[in-house]
Amino acid sequence: MTDLEPLIYQGAFTSARSKLKSTCVAKAIPEGMPLYKRITANLVLASDTATTEDFQPLISSDGTLDASPASKWDLQRIPPALCVRSVTPEAAAALLSSGIQCLDLRSNPFLTAIPVQELCQIAGLIKLECADCPQLLSLPLEVAELGGADSMLFLREYVQDGANNEALALFLVGGGENGKTSVRYALMNETGNSALPIGKDTRTVGMDTEVWKTKDTVGRDLELHIKDVGGQDLYMHLHELFVLPRGVYLLVWRADSDAGKTRKETTTWLNLLQARVPGVTVLAVVTHVDRVSADTLQQQCALVKEAFEKWGAKQANSQNAPEIAVVRVLNSGESYPVNCLAGHGILELRSALLHAAEKTRGFREPLPKTWLALRRKLGKLRKTTKYMDLKDFTLLVKECGIPDNMLFAVTAFLHETLELRFFGLSLMRQQKEDFEAFLTVLLGGTRDSEHVEGARALFNRIDTDRSGAIDKKELRDFMQAAGLSPNDANVKVMMHSADDDGSGKIEFEEFCKRFDNARGAVKRDVLSCTVYLDANWMSDILKGVVRHDHTALHQCLQEEKRTGLMHQARRLRVQGIISSELLDNDLLWPGTPSSFFWCKVAHDSSQNYVYEKGLWDDGAGGLKKVVESAEDRKMAMGLLEGFKIVLSVSPARLDFFCPDLVPPHIKSTSNSVSLDAVLCEFYLVRTYKELPFGFWNILFMEIQSISTSGSASTYIQTHFQLSAKIHIMQTLDDGNVQIDVRASTASAFEVAKTAVAKVLKFYPGMTSWEVSRMDISAEDSSKIIEPAQ
Repeated sequence: MTDLEPLIYQGAFTSARSKLKSTCVAKAIPEGMPLYKRITANLVLASDTATTEDFQPLISSDGTLDASPASKWDLQRIPPALCVRSVTPEAAAALLSSGIQCLDLRSNPFLTAIPVQELCQIAGLIKLECADCPQLLSLPLEVAELGGADSMLFLREYVQDGANNEALALFLVGGGENGKTSVRYALMNETGNSALPIGKDTRTVGMDTEVWKTKDTVGRDLELHIKDVGGQDLYMHLHELFVLPRGVYLLVWRADSDAGKTRKETTTWLNLLQARVPGVTVLAVVTHVDRVSADTLQQQCALVKEAFEKWGAKQANSQNAPEIAVVRVLNSGESYPVNCLAGHGILELRSALLHAAEKTRGFREPLPKTWLALRRKLGKLRKTTKYMDLKDFTLLVKECGIPDNMLFAVTAFLHETLELRFFGLSLMRQQKEDFEAFLTVLLGGTRDSEHVEGARALFNRIDTDRSGAIDKKELRDFMQAAGLSPNDANVKVMMHSADDDGSGKIEFEEFCKRFDNARGAVKRDVLSCTVYLDANWMSDILKGVVRHDHTALHQCLQEEKRTGLMHQARRLRVQGIISSELLDNDLLWPGTPSSFFWCKVAHDSSQNYVYEKGLWDDGAGGLKKVVESAEDRKMAMGLLEGFKIVLSVSPARLDFFCPDLVPPHIKSTSNSVSLDAVLCEFYLVRTYKELPFGFWNILFMEIQSISTSGSASTYIQTHFQLSAKIHIMQTLDDGNVQIDVRASTASAFEVAKTAVAKVLKFYPGMTSWEVSRMDISAEDSSKIIEPAQ
């Protein structure tokens, strides 16, 4: 098939089809072979001379045109070069009278565009299968994952009375004090192209957000939601939580900084983006150009460009998963030089940014009027509301006319665009196939657990014939009433997940087991029933904890001679422990008028307090009201736990651990418990070219959240689940990073494997960095005699 690739790159699809046909004849390959038909379908869909006659032999008796690179009917994949990148309007027009009912484009990692208007004119087209097409721009991926029927309904609603998304994220990333905030101010100043000087004491803490309303290159509205992130190492993990695939990235570096330091920062940021949001667009920007000579600037830019090229070459050599897109550095890796104070270079940078925005996933994305209505309502609501119950959010979705089966898609879309944050998405995704997850979502609709329905009452609502057991029809009917639109496969898997005795029904005892687990999860986990609305509030919550400076707090406690609180503040700084005493005294976030610390910040004119006040300025000379009540405090800690920033380390939730606050010299010290003699014979080993910045911390938090004790250092983690042990080591192996996970029992090993899988899902780009993997075999596992518990 390789001889077809030059023709594809030239756009000669008709010639490619002729070549394909002659190749099949020469090799005696029947034209009815599924792989041949799927390749032909891809070539015809990409052609601007396609006819109805071209398609008719390719459409099956049930009306399906199968153009998926990975078909369920055979194990052969279509070579990447032969996959359709963009379905042409002419091909869609040719399908109009072809009798097509389903267009299957699934699992095409290179598909970027489909002609929405033309496809919606095909009255008989009821399914458009586009799941697992990560680069598709013409349909929200969250909708594509729902399946072909829902995707077609979504697009028909959009065509009837919808609009295109005008909003994108703009991230300014790079090292601390590189001038990111000045670049932001200069870009937004579209008349003067310059920014005022920024003092050292006003550098970004955490992340600042702002909306820039402008026009794209052809005069259409463009709303850029700017995320200006602090560059200190302390904040790197936070940035992993907020980066989005629907965004453009400005990587900002200083002309007068050390070249080695700049190259290291550049590589770190590219690795972070590749791990979390592979395929995004990056523009390099060099600031403070007035502080070096022209020759030095040229040399520095050349070195940074070389760093980009070396990084790109390394990605090309480690692409074990070619379907994962690589971060694209525009302008051939050349940096845009700017002097923000004088306004030099800003016009050129702004033009390049707007051109990049037009080609970024999310811009001009189709949205039905119901989704736009929901977004408008949320925009108004977040002015007065920080968070809401999932139940109330679900009612709001229904009020906007969005059908129940789209609840997950619209919530996931808003979550991925930072319009809101909902950490119950995984449960919501599982609820069609896992009975316990279904009950957890059902019971978790409100934060008031005292009003949760009892087990017997809920069981009787589902068991409509009062037989004492729930059968498939009753379960299906109840799921349908709950808005899940289940199919036979969903119901079968759901029943199997709760039918312990294999009777084909769910008896009350089996129901109670799942109900009790679900109710317990709801009581423990505020995240499964809370929708966070205000991104600025979320940023402020993070700012109150993960900071490079708590000087004003320490000064106040010394002046007030609050000895006990001084001890807790030192634990915060040295051990990363957040005591409930600091929380109960409202010392982390402003909002409570009675707090002695925030009164001091509001009225004292000494340097540290003035600096602290500037961080929380409400724009009217006062302090923001971030945490105003015990409920706010509960939601704040729930948010931090959801982000895996903090972890409760005491049964009564008196202390929380924040690994990001632990000083480097303490992190590098191994706790003696990590080296004890518990034998760990279950193992898995993964080796990667790179390891994302936050991987180690997130893996620790994921396992420790369900462990009874544990410890971590820079290279060793140990977790105990009662007496069962999980031991993890990070080592360098021939320039690669090896993660060695071992456990003393099969159950602990399952916990570790699940945690590793969850972390890898958080870093989708890591798949392409994998060098090798080794797992204990099932045979060897069965021979292990586990220690007595």
